[in-house]
Amino acid sequence: SDPDQKRISLQKLNAMVGYAEALTCRRQVLLGYFGEHLEEPCGNCDLCTEPPERFDGTLVAQKALSCVYRVGQRFGMRHVIDVLRGSSQERIVRLGHDQLSTWGVGEEYSDHQWSSFIRQLIHRGFLFQDIANYAVLKLTDKARPILKGEATIELAMPRAIEKKSKKKKK
Repeated sequence: SDPDQKRISLQKLNAMVGYAEALTCRRQVLLGYFGEHLEEPCGNCDLCTEPPERFDGTLVAQKALSCVYRVGQRFGMRHVIDVLRGSSQERIVRLGHDQLSTWGVGEEYSDHQWSSFIRQLIHRGFLFQDIANYAVLKLTDKARPILKGEATIELAMPRAIEKKSKKKKK
C-alpha cells in the first residue's frame, strides 16, 4: 500500500525485465545494474555465443541522448520514448515537449524498439537511470562523443516479440 515501495518494486521489476530482454552481453547488463561497466563482452553468455543482428546505431543513439538532454534530464524512459515517437499526450503538450527538436524524430521505431535501444545505452554506460529518483534518465560523460558525432556505436536490433495465438474455447 506504500506508494514509494510500489515505485521501487516496479523499478526493480523493470530492471529484471531489462536483463531478460537484453540484447547485449548479460554480464555487461548485470554489472551495469550495480554501477560497474565491463568494456568488452564476456564471450560466454548466450548473447555472446548467439548474438542478435547488429546495426550502426549512431543516429538512433544521438536521437535518444539528445532527447534526454532536451527534456532536461528530468524524465524517465516512458516520457522520453513518447517525445521521440511524437506523442501528443496532454502532459507532453503542457510541458512544451512537443516543441522540442527531438519531438517525433523517432516515429519509425516502435515503443518496444525504443525501450530496447535505451536499455542498451544504459547497459553500455551512455545513460544512467537514477533508480532512487523516479528512474530519471541522465547522460554520462561517455555520451558526449556520440552526441557530437565524434564516435559511433553499434546497437542490436530487438528481436520480434512472438504473440501467442489464443485458443478458442468450446
